[in-house]
Amino acid sequence: MNDILSELTNEKNEHETVWKFVPAVVVLVLIAFAAFLLAGVLEPQRNDDGVTTIAARIQERSSNLQTQSARDVEDVRQLRAFVRAANYGAAVDETERIFADGDSDTDPNKRAYYAWASAGAYYKANRSIDDAIVGIRRMKESVNDTTVALPLRARIATTIANIYYGPVGRDERVFNEIFTGEPFAGLRTDDAFESTRRVYQWSYDLYPTARAALMLARWHVITPIERERDTRDAAVAEHVRMADALLQEAADLFARERERAAPSPASRMAASYRYWRTYIRTMLAYLDPSTYTTDYRSEYESIIDSFMRSPSTEVRQYVPYARWLYADFLVRIDGDTDAAREQLREAVAAVNADPNRDVNEFLTFIKNTPATETTLITARNLFSNMIRDAMRLEPTFRDFVISVNPDLSAWVDGGA
Repeated sequence: MNDILSELTNEKNEHETVWKFVPAVVVLVLIAFAAFLLAGVLEPQRNDDGVTTIAARIQERSSNLQTQSARDVEDVRQLRAFVRAANYGAAVDETERIFADGDSDTDPNKRAYYAWASAGAYYKANRSIDDAIVGIRRMKESVNDTTVALPLRARIATTIANIYYGPVGRDERVFNEIFTGEPFAGLRTDDAFESTRRVYQWSYDLYPTARAALMLARWHVITPIERERDTRDAAVAEHVRMADALLQEAADLFARERERAAPSPASRMAASYRYWRTYIRTMLAYLDPSTYTTDYRSEYESIIDSFMRSPSTEVRQYVPYARWLYADFLVRIDGDTDAAREQLREAVAAVNADPNRDVNEFLTFIKNTPATETTLITARNLFSNMIRDAMRLEPTFRDFVISVNPDLSAWVDGGA
């Protein structure tokens, strides 16, 4: 397995007793090597110098393996380049080729990596939910493949849950596809937020990753606002304690993940970590200001600047989201409506400047936000309420939302 995949496939799994298998593996290797030597000695057409023939054969096989490894490295780099450059059709074509090419590319980790790396591309290539469902099925196939490395299976499971919120923006058909078949069907509830939390927990239990820890921490900081209106009661305090613990765990996990494979400036994984870490830290300071402090303004200014300068189209998807969250905190924490309005105007500008505006993830998120309560998205949904509040605060944001989702006009015309 090449360097690019090593962080996903070669991590030690503390939950498995690997060393007890070593003696058996050594014996099998010795037997196989003996058979190999015997075949070389008994071959009728061998050279007089049998040792030279065997060495040449070993060199040839080693060269073939190195060639395949180099090809894998180049394939993965090319796929990542396609996604980062928003060449989504090419990314999907490459992934489908890998899945169809059972003879030359049988490594399940490579197939799984392709499914994971191109997850959002399936929808964005043709703005098709049907295609998005194909991509989800590819990922679920890899999650259920026990020959795929545990770290990669865990990350893919987390991405499957994120797809519902990210590239397809809370589409109900996507939700239904995600929660079809085990283990996902057993994790489904009538509430989308709780259902995805269960997927994150399943992923974390399978193999702890920084992303899953952050998603669980996110659930703990959002739930008090959605369900426990009094932010000082005991239930809220427990949510805060759990979120803090998970945030620290995420930091430790991310540090180890970076040691194994340092993310590039174009890495969406690294951008996601900074995005959610900043959000959770700010929410902790809002929920319990006597215990937690954060200079959220400078943190948001820093990550927004970093996202805007990224060479990756995928990383720049975070810009309008970050500005929208920042605007909410400016009002929620400081009551600074003027600064919040400016951030909302900049969020709209970021969407409109996207050369792939039709599949911009924030735009899709707005488009699929229901105007009335649904089974999956209840009236207490924090993010839906934040969209409503932003529409009422800034006319530019209101006009943008209504142009994308006319049904939401009721929110500023005397509706909910």
